[in-house]
Amino acid sequence: MIDLPEGASIIILIDADNIGSSQEIEQILKKLRFHRGLVIKRAYGDWFAEQLKGWKPMLTEYEIEPIHSLPTPTSGKNATDIKLVIDAMDLLHTHKIDYFCIVSSDRDFAPLVRRIKQSGQTVIGIGRQNSASILKNAYHQFINLDQLANCSISTTSQPTLQLISGNTNNSSTNTAKQTNSKTFTKELLEITQAAYKNVASSGGWVTVGQLEAQLNLLCQQKLKQSFSCKLFGCNSLVKLVNKVEVFEWDSKQADKTNTKNKKLRLKQAA
Repeated sequence: MIDLPEGASIIILIDADNIGSSQEIEQILKKLRFHRGLVIKRAYGDWFAEQLKGWKPMLTEYEIEPIHSLPTPTSGKNATDIKLVIDAMDLLHTHKIDYFCIVSSDRDFAPLVRRIKQSGQTVIGIGRQNSASILKNAYHQFINLDQLANCSISTTSQPTLQLISGNTNNSSTNTAKQTNSKTFTKELLEITQAAYKNVASSGGWVTVGQLEAQLNLLCQQKLKQSFSCKLFGCNSLVKLVNKVEVFEWDSKQADKTNTKNKKLRLKQAA
C-alpha cells in the first residue's frame, strides 16, 4: 500500500524503453486518477519504436506526457535515461514535490534516487522483480510490477509517511518520516510568515480571513495546489497558527465568536 497525505504532490517518471509493456503500469495510474494532489506524469522512450506502439492509448487516457528520445548509434537507452534524469532534477528544483515515483528496472537510476532523497523527498520505485538490489535498496519503497494489481493507494489527512508492503527499508522509512515532518514544519513557518507580511497593516494586526486568503494565493503560486490546513496536520486555521508559535492573538478584541475576524500578529519583543 502507498499511503499519500491528502493533497500531496507526486511525480511519476516512466522509463518506457526499459519497462516495455504498458499493461502493468496502467494498474497504478488507474488508482492515482482520483488523487487530488498535483500529479505530473511523463513517459520517456523512442515513440517511433515498434515495442512502444501499445502505449499510445494509455498516454492519452491518463494524460501522460510522452518525452521522445532519439536512439543513439550505440543504444537508444542512454538518451532516454539522460532525459529522465535531467527532468527529475529540474522538477526537484522548480516544483514543490512530496513524492517521486520512478518506473524502471535500470540500476543506473540508483544515484538519482539517492540525490532526490537527500533533498527530503520520498522516492518510490516500480520495476521488475529481477531489478538489482542496489536499485531496490535505494528507494524508500520498491514495488514489483507484477504486484501492482494488488497495490492500493490510501489518502490520509496527516503529512506523515506510511509505506507498507513491497520491499520497504524500515530504517529508510523512519528517516523519511522524520525528514517529512521537519520539511512540513519549516514550510509551514515560511508560508504563514510570508502570507502575514503580505497583508499586515501598520499596526501589525491581520484577521484570520485575510491570512487564509493570502495562504490560498501563495499555495497556488508556490505549491501549485489549493491551501488546506490538513496538509499540515491541522483541522482549522486557528490551530495551524498556534502550531507555528510565532503569532499572538489580540486579547482586547471584543468579538471573539467570528473566527474569520479574529486578529493576530507576529509576537512582539518583550
